[in-house]
Amino acid sequence: MPDDLPWEEYRRDRPRSGMSFPVGRGLVEQALRDADTVVGTLELVIADYGGRPARADLLAVTVDWFSDAQSGYVSHRKRSEASHLLMRVWAVPAEQRQQLRILAPDAVALACRWAAEARERGTAWSASNHSLLLRYQQHTLTVEET
Repeated sequence: MPDDLPWEEYRRDRPRSGMSFPVGRGLVEQALRDADTVVGTLELVIADYGGRPARADLLAVTVDWFSDAQSGYVSHRKRSEASHLLMRVWAVPAEQRQQLRILAPDAVALACRWAAEARERGTAWSASNHSLLLRYQQHTLTVEET
């Protein structure tokens, strides 16, 4: 992990006109440290709505656990435990950024705790894919887990 950061890879989409990130990398880093966990990849991403207006329920943060069940025919490479976790912080329309900055730290903290718990859940759970989706909807944070 470069410089002891709580992720193995980091990517950030290039800012696009009218979109803004409600939190920065520093807040995510601190929340991951507070949760005492590491993710394989942290991405700050801009959703592509294909020219359509953004949905009323904007994605805030998503965390995906990718199954640790692998066929020996596909890969013999040993993966780190953290590499099963992908965390994304989603950009929002710039005019909503200030309003969403209030909820964003809670969304990030909740996502980091979920990531930490995912690493402890046991073999039956970790053998399949799972996701946590946190959305901004009508001034509140909604949670969906699959």
